[in-house]
Order: sequence, then structure tokens, then C-alpha cells
Amino acid sequence: MSLIEGSLASFIVLLVYAVAAWAFIRSYQGKTEFPIKRLRGLDFIDDALGRVTEMGRPAHFSMGSGELDAQYFAAFEYLKYIAHKAARYDADLIVTNAIPEVQPVTEEIVKSAYTAEGKPDRYKPDNIRYVSVYALRPAVLGAFQREQVAANFMLGNYYHESVIFVEAASSVGAISIGGTTQTAQIPFFVAGADYTLIGEEFYAGSIALSGNVVHFGCLASQELGKYAAIVLTLLGAILATSGNDALIQLMSK
Repeated sequence: MSLIEGSLASFIVLLVYAVAAWAFIRSYQGKTEFPIKRLRGLDFIDDALGRVTEMGRPAHFSMGSGELDAQYFAAFEYLKYIAHKAARYDADLIVTNAIPEVQPVTEEIVKSAYTAEGKPDRYKPDNIRYVSVYALRPAVLGAFQREQVAANFMLGNYYHESVIFVEAASSVGAISIGGTTQTAQIPFFVAGADYTLIGEEFYAGSIALSGNVVHFGCLASQELGKYAAIVLTLLGAILATSGNDALIQLMSK
């Protein structure tokens, strides 16, 4: 019995999440703008790309390291946006990848962006670089020094390379924008980067840029779930204080 305790409650929660997500998707079907708070970090991305154009120096984008997870898929949306802006401004964009699975994806994203902006000749395949995870740090630091980047976008799954990249970018006068859900690395981004997308802001920002209604529906249902969790926690505390464990028993079924 211990192996299935809480299964009913978990199933009910999952069902409620699914229904809420479906309802939000149906409500905003066909729309590309959603009621998501405009994050200052998205405006800062535009400012950084404007600085790249003014200085005539390239921008650098990296998704960090680690396994291919949800952060990479969110980072793809940022890359699409940044690549389109870079193409529109006639700026060079360098992308450094540490896992092989994302290399062809980033190549296609950047190439498609320059083509869509009517500037396919500005796309430089050599600027989309794959290096092993062990070579990521020296490769990025070398690119900073050789090509004197003006903006450094660090959006994705970061570990201890976060503080290394921030300091290296600062040494060449580049501004940095960081974003990750890795809790242990957020303090380094906050301390060193010019702007940081913290935790779930990282996902919310990517959804705002993508205009994907399915992603928005999932995000909205999760936000609704947070409020429900707060209510249940407070209600459970009140009941437990008064000697009533009905809610605890219900959630353990």
C-alpha cells in the first residue's frame, strides 16, 4: 500500500492541471499576445543588441551545458528572437554549443532568422560553433578575447561556468544578460550580469517571445496551481491546529 499512497490525490491534481491548461488554450486560441507581465529583461535584450550595432562588434549566445532539458527549449525561443534582431540590425551573432544535439537546431534557427530578414548572405556558418562540454569554457573565453563581443547572452542550463563567463565578458567591456533555473547559479548571475531572468521568469520570457498558446496554457495552469497550493496549505494548517486532519487524510489517499 505504501507504494501507491497519495496516488489518487496526485491523479486529481494532474487532472485539474490538464483541464485548466486546456481551458486557457481554448480561451486564447489564435492569439499571439498573452497576459504575461512584460519583463524588463526582454527590453534589456533589445538595448544590448542596439549596443552591439552601434559598436560594430558581435554578440555571443550560449545555453550553458548539462543535459538537453526544458531550459534548452526555452533558450531556443530567446535565440530566435535575438537572431532576428541581429539580422535586422546587420550584426554578427556567435553561438557556442556544448552538447551535439542542439548544434543543428541552432544552425537552423540562426540561418532561418537571417533568411527571413532578407539577409541570407549575412549568415556565417562558422559563427555557430560546437565544442565539447570540457572545452566550453576556454572556447567562450577565447571568443570573447579574439572577437571582442559587445553583448553576452547566457540563457539556459548553467553550472559553475556562469561566474567565469560573466567575469570574462566584463573584462572585454561586454554587457551580460543571464537567465537560468539553476538555483545555485542565480546569485552569480545577479551579482555579475547586467540583468538576470530568475527562475520561472526564464520560462515566462520565452513564452512571451514565442507567442505559443500551448506553452501559455501550461504556464497559466501552473500559476493557478500555485495559488491553489497556497490556499490548501493555509487551510490545512488551520484544520491541523484545530485538531482536524481531514485534509491531510484526503491528500494521502
